[in-house]
Amino acid sequence: MIAGDSYTISLWYKVTAGDGTDARIWSYWKDGSGGSVTDADTDGALRGPDNSYLDNNVGVWTEYTATVVAPATTEAFYFEVRFYSGSVVYWDNLSFVHNTTSSSPAIAITAPTDGATIDATTSAEINVSNLNAGIYLIKYEINNSSSTKKFVKN
Repeated sequence: MIAGDSYTISLWYKVTAGDGTDARIWSYWKDGSGGSVTDADTDGALRGPDNSYLDNNVGVWTEYTATVVAPATTEAFYFEVRFYSGSVVYWDNLSFVHNTTSSSPAIAITAPTDGATIDATTSAEINVSNLNAGIYLIKYEINNSSSTKKFVKN
């Protein structure tokens, strides 16, 4: 999870028996210690439409989808769906997707001995003339996939 990034939660469901209080999504953000994170901007969407039950759709497949932004202290996400006594609910295609906004690499160049770091989100060259001679590790990330390479400056 990346705090401040956009995510889309989506699922398909159909209710074939019940009284209108039958099906609900019950998801929430989690912090680093595993505790839940309350967020007024997203809690309603993560616990059904406006923190309510999903529509009793009388056996018609219906999609529920919401796009939310992860709050500042978020490190994980808990995804749960619920159904209640006397109901019959079918679920399908549950997903939680990180919406990427750019394919530009995020680059960090770090010297293991002195901890110097250069951060950039760019597709241009990075000027390393101010770095001392030595061995550096270059860690780059593209679309949430990262790799680390060795860089030697003479």
